[in-house]
Amino acid sequence: MHMLGATSGGSVTSRNSRVWMIAAMAAVVILSLPNLQYPIGRDQATYCVIADSLLKGKHLYLDLWDNKPPGIFYLYVPIVKMLGRTTWLVGSVDLLCVTAAALATFYFCARYLGPQAAALAAVLYAYWHNRKGYINAAQPEIFMGLLVFAAFFLLARDGPRPKWRSFVAGLALGAAFWIKYNALAFLPLVVFLPYLDTSRLDLHSPRAGLTLPWRSWFARTATLLGGLAATIAGVLACFRISGVWPEMKEVQFEVLPRYGAMVIERTPHYFLWALRQVNFN
Repeated sequence: MHMLGATSGGSVTSRNSRVWMIAAMAAVVILSLPNLQYPIGRDQATYCVIADSLLKGKHLYLDLWDNKPPGIFYLYVPIVKMLGRTTWLVGSVDLLCVTAAALATFYFCARYLGPQAAALAAVLYAYWHNRKGYINAAQPEIFMGLLVFAAFFLLARDGPRPKWRSFVAGLALGAAFWIKYNALAFLPLVVFLPYLDTSRLDLHSPRAGLTLPWRSWFARTATLLGGLAATIAGVLACFRISGVWPEMKEVQFEVLPRYGAMVIERTPHYFLWALRQVNFN
């Protein structure tokens, strides 16, 4: 079994680490239980309405209009299908997502910092997410983050069929791309971090290195990029086959860039505003 804490001198498979994980997740659930009372925000209401219409045979960007990438709407289809028209739909999904993201945060941080720091990181993540309130609940960012974590853990896990796991990780990263396009910003992290030899960073003369030969890294990375490209191409092909490509192209390649530019055009002292947002988050 992969020892996630090996690079920091510990292992999250130890009894002590399990205690820290259980304690952290208990705190996360307690912090997140009020989410069940969330109302449905305007964004989430849009996702639900469009998902409900997709279940009735409507076509995104043709019969239903929004400028967001298609992934979030199709992700809400099974949610609406299972939970129906309920006011607690968004809150319950957000509770599950926050718990899953906090658990992923724990395992990610335990790999490099040990279980104590990982437990703190998981609880702080849940606190940060929940303090933003209902408007932040079950939004594309948390689903994107979970898919990026999934890609990372698939690559970081020791075991057979590494190329197959790399391909599936590429599919997960491609799904994250269709939820939010800026998911590609995590590509360098997913490509390099799972294979980074952190022990060399503790030497008298620190240097970076990989835990596997460069030839193997290139092969796995190429397979990952193949999975990513397959996901992107597959979704584009589905829109073209369904006859909605012109509408999708107009919304995503013409309307969305203009909408994204509005924040720069209409915000005085944009870089100061950006720094304030970074500090807030």
